[in-house]
Amino acid sequence: MEPFSVANTDLDSSRTRRPIRIVVADDHAIIRAGLAKLLESAGDMEVVGSAADGCEAVEVSARERPDVVLMDLSMPRANGVEATRRISAAQPGTRVLILTAASRIDQIWEAMRAGAVGHLLKDAEPEALFATIRAAAAGGDRLPASGLR
Repeated sequence: MEPFSVANTDLDSSRTRRPIRIVVADDHAIIRAGLAKLLESAGDMEVVGSAADGCEAVEVSARERPDVVLMDLSMPRANGVEATRRISAAQPGTRVLILTAASRIDQIWEAMRAGAVGHLLKDAEPEALFATIRAAAAGGDRLPASGLR
């Protein structure tokens, strides 16, 4: 997979356009709350919804029509791969990024085949998360991989 180049995209965080609308999908409440605070601190991002399982992620995404969904892979009811597949099919304009503690390449590739445009591990630096979200929102279709093993 060729990495996505962000050199020619408008990723200026001080831009005057509307904030990047984000849904956070993770089965751990503390992770959802922490990510919401972190993302809001970026200044150009707005968390418009959160979901505790894959089915809820699909429902919230359909209702809120976010620019980006941060999707955990391991969730109840419908895992992150299945939720990504459903969101990508129903909302082609919504970009799904996998944010997971798991670094198994087979899971990551399955999520990419389901429609995810990139992934980050949960131990990524905040600036890497912000840059990846901005690149996805700007239309990046194959974002650089991080932490694959």
